[in-house]
Amino acid sequence: MRPGQVISDRNELNKRLNTVIGNSIANWGVECSRFEIQTFQPANREVERQLELQMEAERNRRKQLLDTQAQINVAEGQKQRVILESEGHLEAKSNEADAHYKTVVREAEARKQQAIMEASALSSQVEELARSIAQDKDNIQPEERQRALSTLVELRRLEQLRAIAQSKSNSTYFFGDQSALGRASEAYNVDYAQHVKSEMGSRIAARPDVGAL
Repeated sequence: MRPGQVISDRNELNKRLNTVIGNSIANWGVECSRFEIQTFQPANREVERQLELQMEAERNRRKQLLDTQAQINVAEGQKQRVILESEGHLEAKSNEADAHYKTVVREAEARKQQAIMEASALSSQVEELARSIAQDKDNIQPEERQRALSTLVELRRLEQLRAIAQSKSNSTYFFGDQSALGRASEAYNVDYAQHVKSEMGSRIAARPDVGAL
């Protein structure tokens, strides 16, 4: 057996020696439970030096393996950290985009419902006003509905003009064709809305079958 094998296969040698020596001394009434090679001293100095160099090379090899494995573990840890950070950032962006999308959808749905409700309310107002001015309550003509709609639009426009005119910070002036506003100079009066309302109320009151708007 070569000296290198003595060092590398020390455990196997211990078992073999234990078996051989144990069988030899069994006849003497002595039992060998364990045999271990603790030191090994070659007779030749050159062989000893070669063994030392071999052992040093083996230790360096194992150290390099351990260092390499440690570097691999560190690199793998950094890789996993970067991956987790990237996935976390991506998930955060995805959640933010999803929340923004849901907010936009809810706001759009709210505006849609508001527009539907406003349109329904306006339709009801037009229908009631058209019925109040119609000649035949059971057969309202398209012209009467158009007249009712124009009246409501004019009332709202004049109410907005009144609000603007009564504002202390108002510096807005209105110019236009008086005849296009309906009643010559009266159309420029912000009280015209109240006048139209009163006039419409008088018409409705004159009809016993129509309630107040």
